[in-house]
Amino acid sequence: MKPIIQSLLDTDLYKFTMWQALLHRHPQTQAEYRFVCRNTPAFPLAELLPDVNAELDALCTL
Repeated sequence: MKPIIQSLLDTDLYKFTMWQALLHRHPQTQAEYRFVCRNTPAFPLAELLPDVNAELDALCTL
């Protein structure tokens, strides 16, 4: 299956600007981002974990 993100140019401007602000205001700080699902999922999200991990592995190879 072809990865969803195929280029590092496929970016999210909001995330980049938030990371940039964090970097400049608090350069020694470490941050952790978490996904929060605010809707009731149609199916158990835990079933997607292998697919998400595969996408992250593909992203790390870019």
